[in-house]
Amino acid sequence: MFTRTLLIVLLLLTNGVAAAKPSTELTAAVHLAEAYIAEHKILNGNRYLASVAWHEDMAHPEKSYWSIMWVPNELAFDAQLVVWVFADGTIKHQDSWA
Repeated sequence: MFTRTLLIVLLLLTNGVAAAKPSTELTAAVHLAEAYIAEHKILNGNRYLASVAWHEDMAHPEKSYWSIMWVPNELAFDAQLVVWVFADGTIKHQDSWA
């Protein structure tokens, strides 16, 4: 049992399968996104934070990013807001008020 566990651990370490830790922590990314929204005067009062996800680009780590999505409080509206916080410090957004 111990030998098999040790073998699995060694394979994972030498194979590089595990994703790297994000350069920006989750809470910091959300704070950066909220500051970006305020700075660019994007209306966000009728939405709630729906998801935060890390997207790793192992070949190009500088292209890795957090996607932070807010969706409307009322389901009748298509008004999601997505802010991307990239590992290189770039921040972009897409606002789909319809």
